[in-house]
Amino acid sequence: EQAFPLLERALAIYRETTSSPRYEIGETLFLLGINLQARGVAKEAHDRLLECYRLWSELLDFDDEQLHRCARLLGQLAIKHGDANQADKLLTAELTRLQKNDAPNLSEAQRLIPHVADARAKLGRYAEAEEMLQQHVKDLEQQHGTDSPELLSPYSHLAGIKYLQNQFDEAVPLIQYCVDLAEYHFGESHEETAKHLENLAGVLYMQEKFEEAKPLIGRAVEIFKSQLGDHAPEVQAALANYSMLLRRTDQTTEAERVEQELADDTPESHVLDDIL
Repeated sequence: EQAFPLLERALAIYRETTSSPRYEIGETLFLLGINLQARGVAKEAHDRLLECYRLWSELLDFDDEQLHRCARLLGQLAIKHGDANQADKLLTAELTRLQKNDAPNLSEAQRLIPHVADARAKLGRYAEAEEMLQQHVKDLEQQHGTDSPELLSPYSHLAGIKYLQNQFDEAVPLIQYCVDLAEYHFGESHEETAKHLENLAGVLYMQEKFEEAKPLIGRAVEIFKSQLGDHAPEVQAALANYSMLLRRTDQTTEAERVEQELADDTPESHVLDDIL
């Protein structure tokens, strides 16, 4: 957070100076986008990265890795920002480029596959997205084994696609598998575990299993607080979800106490609305 005002000031100075190198303006926009993304401010992060991408597209060679890194981040943020068409176009182009290159880019391509599937699911291309993820799971299992932490991302995204189609009964075992896998590899008090606990609570909430969901969110809140601090975006989102569950179970007093902890700013992402 300390870097943000410095970057904003640098950008303002660059914009006021007509002789400022345009690459440096793009670089500052890129760093601002990353900073905003880390703070959970998806829309502003998307807008800064979009401006950066347009600027660098005019300045840099097509093979410049900075341009492609910006494209990948922009595509992932476009999914959260609601522009699935932009996301699909950017991420598909990046995936194709990475898959054509040699082995050094293989792992980067693999990390991108769940996000491409995510974009296609948001466009309603569910069967295509599921097939892509299922093949990705098979490939990872062959490379790393059936209990590799590399499986967390595709399984989580596959559960998200089931969620988008209201197939909650199919989503639950997928997310439970993610919880178990995260606990096994990272421990019961790791933020990765908390993320999947919150996702599981989100599906249970949609099934109106509020009493089952409530302790999962409560546990996620405590893990996020211990690992990230009380004011992290993940804590704020989990607290908001926890207060919702408390109200649904008529625990108004406790809900009001939890709501007092919430920061003035409201996080953009909401796990109970969208677990992806």
